[in-house]
Amino acid sequence: KKSYEEVEIGDSIYKIPFDDDSLKKYESFSKEYYAAVKKLEKVNVNNASDKQLEQLELENERLTKQAIEMFLGEGTYSHIYEQAGRSVFVVAEIVFSLLEVVEEKFQDFQNRGKKYYTK
Repeated sequence: KKSYEEVEIGDSIYKIPFDDDSLKKYESFSKEYYAAVKKLEKVNVNNASDKQLEQLELENERLTKQAIEMFLGEGTYSHIYEQAGRSVFVVAEIVFSLLEVVEEKFQDFQNRGKKYYTK
């Protein structure tokens, strides 16, 4: 069995590692990421000042960059950002897709463990 999952983004194929250390990072980060996204969703952009909107954009970019580089390796964000048409929002959608891949892999691990340990 392989300890990674390959994903195609734009014109490149990346490997998401699934070793124990990476899984711990993913679990911790996914909680932080979803909490931050919920916080960002609560902001009423129609009433936000330009400074608040700029801060939201910077926070969104920081989180998406952190997620991309955690899953796919340091230095991968710039290439993916370019492939995404230089849109942080498109990259954020890629992050959600990567989180889904990770969650599916977690479920697969859990299901295999249940089959192995229960009769």
